Amino acid sequence: MRQWLGQMFVGGLPLLMGAFIVLLSLDIIPSDESAFHAPRWVVAVAGGVFKVAGMAVIWQNSFTHLQETTWYQTVSHLLIGGIFLSFALVFNWVAFGPGEREFSSSVSIPFISVENTGSNASSGRFFFGVFALMLDIGVIYALYFYLKKLWNWVVSEE
Repeated sequence: MRQWLGQMFVGGLPLLMGAFIVLLSLDIIPSDESAFHAPRWVVAVAGGVFKVAGMAVIWQNSFTHLQETTWYQTVSHLLIGGIFLSFALVFNWVAFGPGEREFSSSVSIPFISVENTGSNASSGRFFFGVFALMLDIGVIYALYFYLKKLWNWVVSEE
């Protein structure tokens, strides 16, 4: 029982935090427009990452007696896919979306810390673009793999 409560806390906290961010971005919870440095849909997707991650943790630790069933695995794949798709959307917007970007960088080793707040927007977009493309490839591959697996399951049921 104690372990279950801990797992619900570990999943519930990011779920609630993500839901709060999504509600702010949808203006259900009123917020100052000047506090947003990205379109509201990007903020909603970023909050959705935490929300879906919390749901995935709760899902993985609930219904453990059903983990071998196809529907359980399908929901698990959809939750994990939603996390990666959300990350890809945010990274793609940062790298390729319209508007100005502000980046900062820092390097810290024991007793020394160097920070650069005026980093080049082109280099920031480049690094986000590299990871965005890697995430895109991963999402496309996972979607292909999952649809192929789902198709084989549907065909075998007939």
